[in-house]
Amino acid sequence: MTNMNTLQGLKTLNLSHNSISIIEGMDYLKSLESLDLECNLIAKICGLSHLTRLKNLNLSENMIESLDGLEVVPSVKELRLKKNHVIYIAIKFI
Repeated sequence: MTNMNTLQGLKTLNLSHNSISIIEGMDYLKSLESLDLECNLIAKICGLSHLTRLKNLNLSENMIESLDGLEVVPSVKELRLKKNHVIYIAIKFI
């Protein structure tokens, strides 16, 4: 995902069903409040630290095994993770 710097005011982004394997290139999306990455190939939660206004995050139907990486987006109020392979949840998320 490149050239996202032209979308700085974007509040909602749906990238579901795109065979995305790595979350990257979102550094300029500082206004983003809702991100849908459902049905991709994501195995690791990363690349979200600049999304300080993110409230809704959908990572359903990916290949995620751990919730590591979510601690950088404490603003998230709604998180969807159905149909993943989560085998590790750090105590800080419980």
